[in-house]
Amino acid sequence: MYRAAKRDSNEAHLIEAARAVGATVKQLDDPGVADLLIGFDGKNYLVEVKSESGTLTAAQEKFFAEWKGQVCVARTADDITRLLLPEIPRKWCSRGKHFRPLSEFSAGRGKFHKQSWCKACFYKYYQEKKHQKNSS
Repeated sequence: MYRAAKRDSNEAHLIEAARAVGATVKQLDDPGVADLLIGFDGKNYLVEVKSESGTLTAAQEKFFAEWKGQVCVARTADDITRLLLPEIPRKWCSRGKHFRPLSEFSAGRGKFHKQSWCKACFYKYYQEKKHQKNSS
């Protein structure tokens, strides 16, 4: 009797991240083999999805050791983005606790300028401050 593979709770989020950059994604159900086959820019990637504290099973370790192609472990959407788009320089946003392309950081200076925040986090901060000011 065939049983579907148990899925990690973060797998749907990682699939969404891969599709957001234009990749195709196929979920694999073979025990001991990577969870996802991702196609992007003419290349294929085997990806094992793990939670932050998850570890490889013995079967997965064996598969990783014997596989002659590329295979990797992804725990977050940023792992997927770095796998598929490695050539894009990124910077850590200290407010949102995520990596973003350098183009998403403001080069300007000003009273409220936060050089280590991406534009989206800065805008969110500005809106929160504006709302707080209007509420008082």
